[in-house]
Amino acid sequence: MAWTSRTSATRRHAPDGNCRACVVEIKGERVLAPSCCRQPAKGMEVASDSPRALHSQKLVLELLKADAPAADLKPGGNELAYWSARLGVGTPRFEARCQPPRTRPPRDVVKPRRLHPVHALRARLPRGAGE
Repeated sequence: MAWTSRTSATRRHAPDGNCRACVVEIKGERVLAPSCCRQPAKGMEVASDSPRALHSQKLVLELLKADAPAADLKPGGNELAYWSARLGVGTPRFEARCQPPRTRPPRDVVKPRRLHPVHALRARLPRGAGE
C-alpha cells in the first residue's frame, strides 16, 4: 500500500513527525512510527491500516479537531477536514485547550526593521565612538 504523510503531503509543513497523524505499524517494532520522517528499508513490513495504527491516527485527528477553529472544520476546507472525513472522525470528545492570547502578530507579518546605513554603522561602533 502506498502511503503519503497525512499533514506533510502538500509540503506546506516540514515532515518532522511531531503531529503523529501519519503513524504506521512496522513489523518487529514496539512503537508506532511517523511515516513522514521514516525512511523505508529493504524487507520492512509496514501497515498503515492496522487496527492499532488506525486507532492512533483517529485519536490524533480528534485532538487536532478539538483545538481547530470552526472555519478550519468545513468539509473539503483543508487536510484536517479531508482526513477526518476519510477516517470517519466525527465531533471530538475532547474540550479545546485554552489558547493564550496573541500578544504580537505572527512572525511572517512582522516586517523587519531596517536601519539607515549611518545608524547601522553606529550600532557596530563601541559606545560613544560615533558621537
